[in-house]
Amino acid sequence: MRQHRRQHLLEAYRLARYEVDGEARFELRVDCASEPLLALYDLHGVSTAGYVTAFNPQSVRHSDAANRRAHERLLASLGQGGWTLLGGRARDSAGAWPPEDSVLVLGISRHQTLELGQAFDQMAVLWSNADAIPRLLEC
Repeated sequence: MRQHRRQHLLEAYRLARYEVDGEARFELRVDCASEPLLALYDLHGVSTAGYVTAFNPQSVRHSDAANRRAHERLLASLGQGGWTLLGGRARDSAGAWPPEDSVLVLGISRHQTLELGQAFDQMAVLWSNADAIPRLLEC
């Protein structure tokens, strides 16, 4: 992939809004501390979280049906890990891309989050340690 396109996409990921569904819906932002995420850590006794999608591998648009199938595979894969999962949507701040169904995975390691991103051919994922600051990780 050309470096310019990759940098452009990574910047778009940094600016995106990462919604999380739960008792109260909230948004994650790259490199911004999240009080709601910290509250989830306390509630579930964890100190890490990953945010992953299976939609549009390598930031190439796929059909709705293909994206839904990929998302179902992601959920099936995550269901075997014993983690607490909360659904959500990643939204392009410019509005050029449709929302992408995503999953917040509580208690997952950085390594496991990267492995998931790689397994679903994603360019990047979010991961947060105990500080509840989501960071963009290139896969």
